[in-house]
Amino acid sequence: MKKFGPWFWWAAGMTALVAAIAAGIYFLTSVSWWWGWLIGANVVAALAFFDDKQRAKKKAGASAGDGDVDVANSGKGKGKTKGVSRIPEISLLWVCLIGGTVGGMAVMFWRHHKTNDRKFLFSLVVILIVQAALAGYFLATNVNG
Repeated sequence: MKKFGPWFWWAAGMTALVAAIAAGIYFLTSVSWWWGWLIGANVVAALAFFDDKQRAKKKAGASAGDGDVDVANSGKGKGKTKGVSRIPEISLLWVCLIGGTVGGMAVMFWRHHKTNDRKFLFSLVVILIVQAALAGYFLATNVNG
């Protein structure tokens, strides 16, 4: 049997957390499940991006000896550092794909996290465009959830 990688467990955990938040919002307020899901996904995405940035700083600090070094700009912090594991990029993209793009991108630009990674940024922009097109379609056809 094939073993799942860490990206799978991060993605599964974040999806479960989004579902729990959405259920809580749905049952405790008069907000529809769809809005609850989007709120939950954006909160989880923002927290995941923020946490990954903090982990990147710790990893750079462990490699460079300074806890406040930015990995993207230092050139240090690459490779394995004991005790600090990062959130895989595929998991960050997953939480954006399930609805957290706005929250993820807000923290990404606020904390300057992964802004130099062109492939990652392009992937987020494509996800955002597809989600905006779907939202426009659903709003135009008056599909209610």
